[in-house]
Amino acid sequence: MTVEEALAVSAVRESESPRLDGDPGLGEETRRAMRVANVEGVLALASDNFAGPYVSLYALSLGASNTQIGLVNALPALLTNVLQIPFAILSDRLQRRKAFWVIGGGGMRVSWLPIALIPYFAVSPGAAVLAYIALLALRSVFAAASMPAWTSLMADMTPRSIRGAYFSNRNILINLSAFTATLASGAVLRYLGEPVGYQAVFLIAAAFGLAAGCATTRFPDFDAPARLAARAGQEAGAAPARRRGPGWRRRAQGRPAAGFNLQEFLAGVRQEKSFVTYALASAVWNFGVMAPQPLFPVHFVEVLGGTPGFWGVVSASTFFTTVLGQRYWGRLNDQFGGRSVLVAGGIIAGVIPGLWFLAYRPEHALWINLLSGLGWAGFNLAAFNLLLEVTPDRGRSTYVAAYNALIGLSQFTGPILGGVAADLFGARPVFLASTLIRLAAWWAFAYRLKTAHERPVTWRDFIPVSAGALKRLPHEAAQLPGRVVRRLRARLLERRLRQKMERRRVETALQEALKQGEPGASGDDPSEQDHRPGA
Repeated sequence: MTVEEALAVSAVRESESPRLDGDPGLGEETRRAMRVANVEGVLALASDNFAGPYVSLYALSLGASNTQIGLVNALPALLTNVLQIPFAILSDRLQRRKAFWVIGGGGMRVSWLPIALIPYFAVSPGAAVLAYIALLALRSVFAAASMPAWTSLMADMTPRSIRGAYFSNRNILINLSAFTATLASGAVLRYLGEPVGYQAVFLIAAAFGLAAGCATTRFPDFDAPARLAARAGQEAGAAPARRRGPGWRRRAQGRPAAGFNLQEFLAGVRQEKSFVTYALASAVWNFGVMAPQPLFPVHFVEVLGGTPGFWGVVSASTFFTTVLGQRYWGRLNDQFGGRSVLVAGGIIAGVIPGLWFLAYRPEHALWINLLSGLGWAGFNLAAFNLLLEVTPDRGRSTYVAAYNALIGLSQFTGPILGGVAADLFGARPVFLASTLIRLAAWWAFAYRLKTAHERPVTWRDFIPVSAGALKRLPHEAAQLPGRVVRRLRARLLERRLRQKMERRRVETALQEALKQGEPGASGDDPSEQDHRPGA
């Protein structure tokens, strides 16, 4: 290696932002798992956001009332979260988390296909609405099967030190996909109109869902060594070995293989104070979030005078600011901990229904959703990382399932009560009540939740640049083109170096093979044998 090549490699390493593969404990299988998770997330979010923004509007086009629209959102949320407990126990007992993820995730998204065909087999508007609710309920069963397994696999895959950076980068990719899919679905709906436009976006969503399911099959099976060890232990009359992911840092999971003891689990929950606080505050928060959620698109169309096509643009605007905020929130999450980021993002997300209360033109919804995307980017990133932090390693799948079951109850009651209240009083009082409920939950997050990995933080820490950095900004901008050129040159030199090292490795292997194949190389040449008597 020349000095120039060595400096090039060093320049690349130093010039890059924190790399996810820089951790010495990350093996090739870990990196492959991360790449597969990224691809699956991009395809899955494309599927979800081709269809997701129009769940309520599709129900409205089928003839549903506000109460039925609330049920369309409430029943799937209840089933998805409550059924996670038995599915989590089953996936742990069978040690088949990948299978549950593949089948559940694929089935959940391919179910958009029969949903698109409802107008062809429903005999009346009432039957169409009932069929729609039933198919959404079936979709939620698949979702319940996949979510605990996915959460547990993601926790195994990412070490705590890079968890915030990895998921912020992943969220950028999947939110770009969601942004593009939402814009595209709005264009399809504007071009085809109703109801054909709804059917088209659901069919496209099913296609993306099928592709996401195929991508998931390439994810490593972390449970395979545990199954082999358990089988070997049973054959030898020994107890099954603990599960360890191949190539992973040995983070013991301690998931139950023999059975589930409810009394023991509840006793363990009482000792996890942070988990209890976080779960209860999240339940209140999600009730406040879900109460007005199905009403936003209906209010946008019927009260503000917007169109379903423009609603696609409004929904996509959320992902635009979400993508911009991911790197910002990810850095703060790794630096100060998830609770601080959740509190900062939550205050923005908490006041969003109040802004809907004040809106009186369709264009206002666009600006509200731009602000909403920034707040939800931080809240969702921190909420997921906090869930992994407050759940113990032992039995994490079951804790996550119990948490989601509690959230499911609040997400079930929220839309139903919100829909009934909207029928009685209109949507705007529901928006105002939602703001107050969210702020109450935010207070619990800010002043009652305690976590182990927190650092003191002030409002200045949330400003991405300091006063000194602003003064240096013109100088930095002048140097930027040169830095870009040097970085590109360093990357090119690094690639050439890797290719040269690979060629040398292959040449060395060929030379060794040739040497082993030469006559006498292994000591079998008769001319070199000892012919002395008795030899």
